[in-house]
Amino acid sequence: MRRLIFLVSWILIFNLILGVMPAFSQKIPSPSQYNSPTEYEKSTGKRIIHFKEAPQLADLVKQGKLPPVEKRLPEKPVVIVPVENIGKYGGTWRFVLATRIHLPHTERLTLYDPILRRSPDLKSILPNLAENWKVSSGGRIYTLHLRRGVKWSDGEPFTADDILFWYEDIICNKELTPVFPAWFSIGGVPGKLEKVDTYTIKITFSKPNPLFLEDLASPFYGEIFAPKHYLMQFHPKYVDKNKLEETAKKAGFTFWYQLFSDRNDRWANPERPVLSAWKPVNSITGATRVVWERNPYYWKVDTEGNQLPYIDRFSIEIGVSEETAKMKAISGEIDMESHPIGIDFKDYPLFLEHKDR
Repeated sequence: MRRLIFLVSWILIFNLILGVMPAFSQKIPSPSQYNSPTEYEKSTGKRIIHFKEAPQLADLVKQGKLPPVEKRLPEKPVVIVPVENIGKYGGTWRFVLATRIHLPHTERLTLYDPILRRSPDLKSILPNLAENWKVSSGGRIYTLHLRRGVKWSDGEPFTADDILFWYEDIICNKELTPVFPAWFSIGGVPGKLEKVDTYTIKITFSKPNPLFLEDLASPFYGEIFAPKHYLMQFHPKYVDKNKLEETAKKAGFTFWYQLFSDRNDRWANPERPVLSAWKPVNSITGATRVVWERNPYYWKVDTEGNQLPYIDRFSIEIGVSEETAKMKAISGEIDMESHPIGIDFKDYPLFLEHKDR
C-alpha cells in the first residue's frame, strides 16, 4: 500500500506541474517515440535512409577509434520524435548542486533510461531497453524481450546476463544487499528472475504483482541491470576471494563488498560502463565539478536517423549554495535545474524577471 501511495503521489505531482506551468512547456508529440525505424516508417510513411552521428564521433570513426555508427546502434534503435524540431549537435548542459546528496534530482533528468519507461505525459508505459513484454498467469509472470544489439558505453553487448548478474550476484547476495528489495517482492516473498535466452528474461512472483510494470518504468527501481563483464572482476563468485580482499585493502577498503559497491558507483568510478546517453569523464569523489560526455554507443535516434543525444556533455558544479545558485540562474550560468533551485514556487517571480538571460 505504501508503494502504491508513493507511486500515485509521484504521478499526481508531475501532472500538477505539467498542468500549472503551460508557459514553460511545449506540446508533447504523440506518439513521442517509435520502437524501431520500421515501426516509424509503417506509421508515418517516412523512411530513415541512413544513420548520422555527432561530428566528434564521426572524426573518431575516421581515425579508426570507433566503429561506424551503424555498427554501434542496435538492430532496432528507438526513434525519438523531437518536441519542436530536429536538434543540432553540440553544447554543454550546465547544472549546480549543493551537495552530492541532491544528485538523484539531476540524475533523473539526465540518466533516466530504465528497462521500460514512462511516456512524457506519464499516462502510459513505453518500451525502452526492453523492446516488448508479456504479462501472464494473472499478473504473476513478466516476460521481457530485450532490444537486440544494445551495447554498453565500452562497446560490449548488453544481454540478459547483465540482468541475471544484477539479480543473482547483487540483490541476492547478502553482503551486497542485506535486505532484499521490497519492490521486487510480493507479500514478503521475493520474485524469481530467470534467463530464458540471450535476450529474454522471465520474472515470476508467488502472487499477482499489478504494480510491477510501473516499478520497471520507475527512475527509482527500473535499472535492473549491471555490466557483468566489468563488475565480475570485483565479485568473489568470479575471482578468488582472498585475492579480492587484498585488492580491496590496497584500494583503502576493509571488505570486498565495499570495493564492489565503489566500482559499481557510476558517479565515483568513470571506468564503469553505462547505457545512458552520457558517460562519466571524471569521478565525483573529491571533485568540485563532474562532467559526463556523450555515449558513442547510445541506442536511440531521432526521426532523421541522427544518433542521440544532441548535447555533447553535461557538467555539474558541486558545493554551490542556494543563494549562489539563484544568482547563477538569473545570470544565465545554468541551463536547467531541479535542486537546489526550482523546488520552491516563491522563487519563480525572480526567475521570470530574468528569464531572457
